[in-house]
Parts: sequence; structure tokens; C-alpha cells
Amino acid sequence: MRHAGVVYPEDSSIVAHGKKLSVQGKLVDRGERHYEGYVLEESDFRYLDHINFPYNSGDAILIASEQQGANKIEPVLTYEVKGKSTPYDSTLQAIGRTNIRIRTSNGLSPEMFPEYITDSAYFLWLCSRPGFMSRFLVAHDNSRAPYWPTSRTNFGGQFGASNNGDLPGDIYRLLGGVVLRSKGQTPAYAGYQASAFILPRGSNNNRVVGPGLEDLPSPDGKTCTVLLVPVRPGMVYQVGTIFRAVLQIDPVVPCDVQYTLSAPDGSGRVAEGKATSSDTSQLGMCGPWINLASGHIL
Repeated sequence: MRHAGVVYPEDSSIVAHGKKLSVQGKLVDRGERHYEGYVLEESDFRYLDHINFPYNSGDAILIASEQQGANKIEPVLTYEVKGKSTPYDSTLQAIGRTNIRIRTSNGLSPEMFPEYITDSAYFLWLCSRPGFMSRFLVAHDNSRAPYWPTSRTNFGGQFGASNNGDLPGDIYRLLGGVVLRSKGQTPAYAGYQASAFILPRGSNNNRVVGPGLEDLPSPDGKTCTVLLVPVRPGMVYQVGTIFRAVLQIDPVVPCDVQYTLSAPDGSGRVAEGKATSSDTSQLGMCGPWINLASGHIL
């Protein structure tokens, strides 16, 4: 099994983007579609709705899971060069299209004839739920059907995946990166992160919103502006293990967090931490470290 990642500088010459959202015939960064995909049960005809990773890193997708696969998240990334005011290319809206392309010296397929590659460019993306990674891909332009449907699938039987597939309140962290290695030029790298929240069937408003601009659904049915994803419940550690709390914040917004850890011996530790929108995927607290006096976290 192979994996990939991107190490990128904050002052990169390029910016990673998703794609624009089509709302009433206009391409916008954020907006409400007032629609969701559905299936006519009497005819099995599907009215599909595809929403790409948000154009702006940090934004959030809210998309329904009607349990029949008619709502799909398309995880394709694009890029722009900093300082260039190039108009957005509407042809990139097609599924699998991007301006990130591998080129060969003679036009032959780079997958079949990698020895002729002159410009190596690709994007990678992954989306994770607490406990497991649900999707992962490395690709370039014209990747076929890169999306996944929010449905009742079990994600190919992956460890940690629920047999119920996507359910209302599920939270995804959307991560990605762009790599450009053009011949004779300095390589360029950029990173990307966003969030996705699963809505119940019948919400009829798939949309892209800015972080912290509206309350979001949570797994317990309540709504809140920010959700903190902690260490997985039920984790068991050996006696003497050094434990450190780490929290994931969705969507990615600046936060001040205070938390209390209760040790098995009844003692408690209180600590505070700060996360900013420039942090990558997690809020790591500096303390407290706890030497476990028992085998189970309470």
C-alpha cells in the first residue's frame, strides 16, 4: 500500500484551490444551491448533484446523504499563480477536469510512456473521518469519476468504517496538495484543507459556506459553530503510557480551547490551547502530559 503527501512553504508561488460552485447559472466561491440529488424510486431515474471541494481552502461543504448515491463530492484540485489575475476557466467545471497536467515531449500518454515526461504535475487529496480514512487519490487532468457518493456504502470494508456509510452529522476533513515540476523551472508546492458535513435527506440545500459563518450539524443532532474531534473513545493504553490530548477543529477557525483531563486515579489536569486558521489539520495541546496509573482513559 502506498501513500503520498506534500511538504509546502507558506510563501509558495502558487495557491491550491478546489472549484467554483454553480448557483443559478453563475460560478461563485460560496453559495446555496437549494437543491439535492435524489432518485425516483418508481423509475430508478437519478437526479444527481455534484459538489467539488470548495474553491477556497478552509471553507465547508454541506451536502445531503439520501442513502442512494445521488449526492456526490468531487475532490479535484486546481491552482493559480500568486500575483496573476487570470480569469477562472469555466471548462474546469467538468468532472475530473483540472489545470494540473502531466505533459510529455511527444504527446503520448504519461501513464504509458513515463520516459517522455517533461512537466510532472499532479494533485493529491484525502478525506478522513475520525477513526479512518475514507478516500484517497493522486491524479492529474481528466481523472475518471474521482468523486464518491454520500450513501449507505461501507467504503470497501475499510477498518473503522461504519457499515452505515455516510450519516447525517458525519464530519470529514478534506486535505490535499498540488505539485508542479515543470522542466527548467523551480518546483512549486501548495497545500489545501477544507471540511464537509453530511446533511439528512430532504434538506434540499447542498451548499458551500465560509468557516464559522453558520451553525453546522453534529453527530448527536445538535448544531454548533465549531466541532472539536477528540481522541477516539474507548482507546486503551498500557500502564505507564505517556498520554497527550490532541483535538481536531472543524471547520478550521481560530479558537481558544480549555479542556480538562480526568486521570484514572481521580486527579485532574486543566490546560488551555490556541489554534489559528493557519494551522494544518489538528490543534495540539502543549500539556498536560499524563503518566497513566491505570489501563483505561476515563
